[in-house]
Amino acid sequence: MVKVLREGRLSDSVQVSSVEAADVREYFFCVRPAADVGDVETQARSIYESLFAAMDANGVEPKDLVTEKIFFSDVDRQFRILEEIRSEVYRQTVEETGCTPATTFLHQPPCYPGRLCELQAFAVVPTDGATVETRCADDMPGLASGKVVSYDGLEHIYLLNLTGNGAPDAALGLEDQAEKMFERADACLE
Repeated sequence: MVKVLREGRLSDSVQVSSVEAADVREYFFCVRPAADVGDVETQARSIYESLFAAMDANGVEPKDLVTEKIFFSDVDRQFRILEEIRSEVYRQTVEETGCTPATTFLHQPPCYPGRLCELQAFAVVPTDGATVETRCADDMPGLASGKVVSYDGLEHIYLLNLTGNGAPDAALGLEDQAEKMFERADACLE
């Protein structure tokens, strides 16, 4: 039996959806800054505070996080600031598990005016005494990251932020970038 729950209105800064089936419950978090004021540092801290509060309210631990998608209004100017805050937030998790969630960084402004960043996260939590094993995918190229989640005899592989970009001075066309991206994905899956 599949059970689906949803919390939060579209206008709220946090929305949580969960799907329970078999031996796991999957959580989907959408988190925006609590207010549309402040610089990117203030807003980034706000999204992580809200994310961890929502996780705590739902019995989700940082080690259960599998993926994150982080949206920036200006990735070139904001990436380093948010990455420092993200590293600070996940420092203890990295010490315990050896890795952070697999993450995609997107230059796509949040929908709400005044918001500089936004986050979507996905977590897998065991239910009824089940076992979920999570490990990082190693040796990923560039800013790519990955996680492998195992339960019920299956491995779920999450590869994020894989691109087909070449060297910074190389001008690859769309077809060449797509081919390179699939080559990198194939190498990571090996």
